[in-house]
Order: sequence, then structure tokens, then C-alpha cells
Amino acid sequence: MNPFDYNHPARQDIFAGRSSELEWVKQSFEKALYGQPSHLFLYGPRRMGKTSFLWHIKHLFQDFDGNPFLILIVSVGDCRNLSDLTKKIIETLYLEVQSQKNVVGKVVEFLRNNFRGIKIGEVGIEWNREESMFDEPRQFTRVLVQLWKKLAEAFKGLAIIVDETDPIIKDKRFAGEFIFSLKTFIEEIAEKGICELKFIISALPELYEVIPEYNQHLLRIFDIKAIEQFDEDAARILLRNGLKLASKKKFGLWSDEKRFTEDFFSACFRISDGIPYHLQLIYHRAFELDDDGKLTEEDFDRAVFGHQKKEGVLDILHHVSFGPLYQRAKSASSRSERLLTVLSEVGGELTLDDLQRHFPGVSRETLSSNMASLRSNDFLTPSKGQGIYTVSSKLCRCWIDRRVRKIPDKDICVGT
Repeated sequence: MNPFDYNHPARQDIFAGRSSELEWVKQSFEKALYGQPSHLFLYGPRRMGKTSFLWHIKHLFQDFDGNPFLILIVSVGDCRNLSDLTKKIIETLYLEVQSQKNVVGKVVEFLRNNFRGIKIGEVGIEWNREESMFDEPRQFTRVLVQLWKKLAEAFKGLAIIVDETDPIIKDKRFAGEFIFSLKTFIEEIAEKGICELKFIISALPELYEVIPEYNQHLLRIFDIKAIEQFDEDAARILLRNGLKLASKKKFGLWSDEKRFTEDFFSACFRISDGIPYHLQLIYHRAFELDDDGKLTEEDFDRAVFGHQKKEGVLDILHHVSFGPLYQRAKSASSRSERLLTVLSEVGGELTLDDLQRHFPGVSRETLSSNMASLRSNDFLTPSKGQGIYTVSSKLCRCWIDRRVRKIPDKDICVGT
């Protein structure tokens, strides 16, 4: 059994790193205590540990210096519009305070007085489908402010964390509603002097690029920060935390700390590029496939590429990320598939001009759209300058080589 569950947020006893990001959040909560409005926008590519970080925020700050904060983590999930998202925020709030008798009664009373035909039970809320609700930003603000008034006696502040925002990115209308509603909400509560309410938004970088005219709104109302790869020290701490848990829980092979050397930690970090999800996959597979008690270079190759009937890291990533894009690329057009071939030939950075040299007959606008698709699916990541990209990780490059160029696994080196 693996001490990491890499399909769910990191356990609190394993969580590592993110010291600068945590200080950033701490300062925001301190501002709330001193009557200064503060709202946060955290962005980063998939698999970078955003959701784990958000749950760590909830764990650390729900009792901040003796001040109780109600912290809600709301996944956009299957929400299709602002009304769906508002309902989800209310449902999450209700479930969060359900066990607090001095608060839940006030929330239930407010909901029944304001929403016709609503049904409230122990497992959640059933809304009246015929009633139109939250279809404009001021309703969004009004409901959240009034709900806060019902909570103010029990909590010092309310932080609404919005996660899994992909549906917003995919729908420009939803994105416009969402950003404009946040702008309206933040401006109105600032005018009313309500500093105890805060939003923390977690998103892919594309969210504030979907509608360029809203960029300035986001910059004006949010403190924005990128979440990036682990450095080697943070990666080592994460793996060591996993080891401590494994030893404590007697997780088979992982219980023997003597098997873990500095070379092991370095290899995990080097292959993963410091991407937390990749780091945990490699750690898991290396020991699951190891059968002689000594970790070697071959063990890491087997961990990445698979062994006999066991899936390797690339197989897992094929299922969850790379594969779906590749299949869409194959069915969409030969150009999309050739784009991946170009990526496999790029030694370093890639720009739109590079693509035009490979596709002289294709318009710049079309190539830009193809490039955006590759970026949104984690094949490309922004580099140091505007319009400059690199392949997002060593594992991504290995996947491209194996799937597109048909290079045998033994000829692909992931350790460099």
C-alpha cells in the first residue's frame, strides 16, 4: 500500500513546502482582522498541488490566532452558470455549519424566507427548479452579504475558496458572469466596510486570459500569485513525510527507511521536474516495481515506463491527461497530430514563429489556437517571455517521444 493517495488532496501529515504561499495567505487573513479587504487569486498548471494547498489553508486558518473563520471549499464541478455556482456556495455553507446549532437555525430560516419551495434536509438542499435565482451579480452579492450577517456572531470571517474552475474557462459567458459578479461583490462590500468576507480563487492560468478585457478587473480586485513546482528541498520533505507515515502505518516496503537514500530523493525530483503529482507517482511506482531491496536506475525506468503487467507513470498520465488530447488531436486534423511531432523535435523553447516555419501554409490565428489547446492540456507551459513556451515536463516529453515518434522506451532517458 502506498502512503500517498495521489488522486486526492495531500493528507495534512504529508503536506510539504509552499512556505511563501502560506505567508501570502496569512497576511490576507491578518488584513481581515484589521479591517482591510483582501481577496486572493492563485493560479498554476494542473497537477501542481493547488487543491492540496487549498485544503491546507482550511486546516491552518479556520482557527487563526484564536479567531474562528468559516472556510468553504467550493468546487465549480458541473456548474454551468453563476446561478449554479451560487447555489453550490450556499449548499456548502449549510453543510459546513450543520453541526453548529447556534448558527444552522439562522441559516435555515434565512433560506426558507428567501427561496420559495426550497427543501432542506440533513444531506443537503433541494432547490425549486421553476424559480429563477441569482441571475445577475447584485443578487449574488445580496445573498452572500445577508448570509454573512447570520454568521457574524459565531465567526470572525468567512472565506469562500472556489476550486476546479475549468467549466468557467471553457465558457466565455460563464467567465464573464463570474468575473463581473466578483468585481461587483468586492466593490460593494468594500463600500459597506465589510472586510470579514473574502474570496480565494484557484484556477488554471487561462482563467484570466479567457476574456482579456476582464484582466484589469482581476488585477484591481485580487492579489494574484502563481503556484509553481517544488524545489528539491520541498520535494525531499514531501517524500520524507510520506516515509514517516509509511513507517508509522507499517506500509510494507515503504516502512523500511533504510531503503531511501539521498540518490533516491534526487532521482525522484529530477524525473518529476518538481511537479507534486508526478513526484508522488514516481515514488509509488519505483517501490511497487522494486523487488530486490535496492533502488537502481533500472527501477526508475521501470517505474516510468511500466513493467510486465504493471502500468508505469506514463501509462497513468496517458489515461488522465496526455492520452485524451492525443486522441482528439488525431481525430481533429493531421495538423494537430503534426504539432505534437514538432514538440518532440523542439530542444528548448517554442514560439509561434517556430510553428509558422513548420506550417508555412497555415494562418497565424489558427496556429495560435492550436498552441492554446496544447497549453490548456498541459503540453506547453509559459517560459520567460510573452509568447514563449516549453514542453511542460520531462515526463510529457517522454510521452510525446513514445507516442508520436515511436522511440523505444529503452532509448528514452528521463533522468536528464
